[in-house]
Amino acid sequence: MKKVILIIVSLVLMSALIGYAQQIRMTTTTRAAMTAPGNSDAVGISNQVYDTITWYYTVAAINTNVIVALQAKVGDQNWTTVESTVTQTANGDYGLTWTKCATADSTRFKWLSESGGTAATITHIAKLVGGN
Repeated sequence: MKKVILIIVSLVLMSALIGYAQQIRMTTTTRAAMTAPGNSDAVGISNQVYDTITWYYTVAAINTNVIVALQAKVGDQNWTTVESTVTQTANGDYGLTWTKCATADSTRFKWLSESGGTAATITHIAKLVGGN
């Protein structure tokens, strides 16, 4: 009897987890490396339900600092920085996350400026996570 109950409970839990997993969607898009300030290619997110967008990026060969931002666009409006800009002063791996992205049509990574030289590079990957 205990085995039957354990099997039933396991099946119910498995069914619930499968249902939850079907509601979560994650997309990863790799963008070209940047060697100077500018904009990444945009990632279209209209008609999607993404709860969170994170641009992971790696800064290399930094001199003094680089300033970056995550931007979004709704319809024909101009691109807007959706969280504050971030100043990085060391090489390393970082992330910019936006959690209120339901109304945006597109997102992009923006490298605003570089100080102390022109040797820095930034590679970046967008991870879009959401539910139905």
